[in-house]
Amino acid sequence: MDESQDRVYRVLFHNQGKIYDVFVHSVGRAELFGFLELQDFVFSKPTSMVIDPTEESLRNEFESVKRVFIPIANVERIDEVKEVGEAKITENDGTQIHQFPTPERPKR
Repeated sequence: MDESQDRVYRVLFHNQGKIYDVFVHSVGRAELFGFLELQDFVFSKPTSMVIDPTEESLRNEFESVKRVFIPIANVERIDEVKEVGEAKITENDGTQIHQFPTPERPKR
Protein backbone atom coordinates (compact mmCIF):
# COMPACT_ATOMS: atom_id res chain seq x y z
CA MET A 1 0.00 0.00 0.00
CA ASP A 2 1.48 3.38 -0.95
CA GLU A 3 1.65 6.37 1.35
CA SER A 4 -1.41 8.10 -0.17
CA GLN A 5 -3.54 5.06 0.75
CA ASP A 6 -2.37 5.37 4.37
CA ARG A 7 -3.77 8.89 4.70
CA VAL A 8 -7.45 9.40 5.40
CA TYR A 9 -9.25 12.71 5.04
CA ARG A 10 -12.63 13.67 6.46
CA VAL A 11 -14.38 16.07 4.09
CA LEU A 12 -17.44 18.03 5.16
CA PHE A 13 -19.42 19.69 2.37
CA HIS A 14 -22.96 20.70 1.60
CA ASN A 15 -24.96 19.43 -1.34
CA GLN A 16 -28.62 20.05 -2.20
CA GLY A 17 -29.52 21.25 1.29
CA LYS A 18 -27.77 18.39 3.08
CA ILE A 19 -24.42 18.07 4.82
CA TYR A 20 -22.19 15.27 3.58
CA ASP A 21 -19.51 13.96 5.93
CA VAL A 22 -17.29 11.52 3.98
CA PHE A 23 -13.87 9.88 4.25
CA VAL A 24 -11.46 9.61 1.32
CA HIS A 25 -7.84 8.70 0.66
CA SER A 26 -7.26 11.47 -1.88
CA VAL A 27 -8.20 15.16 -1.90
CA GLY A 28 -6.84 17.54 -4.50
CA ARG A 29 -7.35 20.43 -6.83
CA ALA A 30 -9.38 19.40 -9.86
CA GLU A 31 -8.63 20.20 -13.48
CA LEU A 32 -12.01 21.93 -13.46
CA PHE A 33 -11.54 25.47 -12.20
CA GLY A 34 -13.18 26.07 -8.80
CA PHE A 35 -13.65 22.39 -7.96
CA LEU A 36 -12.08 20.01 -5.48
CA GLU A 37 -11.50 16.39 -6.48
CA LEU A 38 -12.23 13.53 -4.07
CA GLN A 39 -11.09 9.96 -4.81
CA ASP A 40 -10.96 6.58 -3.11
CA PHE A 41 -13.92 6.76 -0.72
CA VAL A 42 -13.46 4.86 2.53
CA PHE A 43 -16.25 3.49 4.71
CA SER A 44 -16.07 2.11 8.23
CA LYS A 45 -16.21 -1.62 8.76
CA PRO A 46 -19.50 -2.69 10.34
CA THR A 47 -18.89 -3.85 13.91
CA SER A 48 -22.33 -5.32 14.43
CA MET A 49 -25.38 -6.50 12.54
CA VAL A 50 -26.91 -3.02 12.82
CA ILE A 51 -26.25 -1.08 9.62
CA ASP A 52 -26.50 2.69 9.59
CA PRO A 53 -28.89 3.54 6.71
CA THR A 54 -27.16 6.88 6.03
CA GLU A 55 -23.74 5.33 5.64
CA GLU A 56 -25.23 2.58 3.52
CA SER A 57 -26.87 5.15 1.21
CA LEU A 58 -23.51 6.96 0.88
CA ARG A 59 -21.79 3.66 0.13
CA ASN A 60 -24.37 2.97 -2.60
CA GLU A 61 -24.10 6.49 -4.00
CA PHE A 62 -20.28 6.44 -4.28
CA GLU A 63 -19.41 2.75 -4.75
CA SER A 64 -19.09 2.98 -8.55
CA VAL A 65 -17.75 6.54 -8.61
CA LYS A 66 -14.10 6.85 -9.64
CA ARG A 67 -13.79 10.48 -8.52
CA VAL A 68 -16.15 13.27 -7.58
CA PHE A 69 -15.84 17.01 -8.15
CA ILE A 70 -17.18 19.31 -5.43
CA PRO A 71 -17.43 23.08 -5.88
CA ILE A 72 -14.87 24.67 -3.57
CA ALA A 73 -17.53 27.01 -2.19
CA ASN A 74 -19.47 23.98 -0.90
CA VAL A 75 -16.57 22.60 1.14
CA GLU A 76 -16.76 23.51 4.80
CA ARG A 77 -13.82 21.59 6.22
CA ILE A 78 -11.12 19.04 5.42
CA ASP A 79 -9.30 17.15 8.19
CA GLU A 80 -6.56 14.55 7.93
CA VAL A 81 -7.66 11.94 10.47
CA LYS A 82 -6.04 8.92 12.12
CA GLU A 83 -8.88 6.53 11.40
CA VAL A 84 -12.06 6.22 9.38
CA GLY A 85 -15.20 7.34 11.15
CA GLU A 86 -18.85 7.06 10.28
CA ALA A 87 -19.79 8.63 6.95
CA LYS A 88 -23.15 10.37 7.12
CA ILE A 89 -25.61 12.75 5.55
CA THR A 90 -27.49 15.17 7.79
CA GLU A 91 -30.09 17.81 7.12
CA ASN A 92 -28.79 21.36 7.02
CA ASP A 93 -30.93 23.25 9.52
CA GLY A 94 -28.92 26.43 8.91
CA THR A 95 -27.08 26.36 12.24
CA GLN A 96 -24.20 24.04 11.40
CA ILE A 97 -22.92 25.15 8.01
CA HIS A 98 -23.02 28.55 6.40
CA GLN A 99 -22.11 29.17 2.80
CA PHE A 100 -18.93 31.14 2.29
CA PRO A 101 -19.85 34.73 1.42
CA THR A 102 -19.36 35.62 -2.21
CA PRO A 103 -18.98 39.15 -3.56
CA GLU A 104 -22.00 40.72 -5.15
CA ARG A 105 -21.91 41.30 -8.87
CA PRO A 106 -21.94 44.91 -9.92
CA LYS A 107 -25.27 46.10 -11.25
CA ARG A 108 -25.30 47.10 -14.90
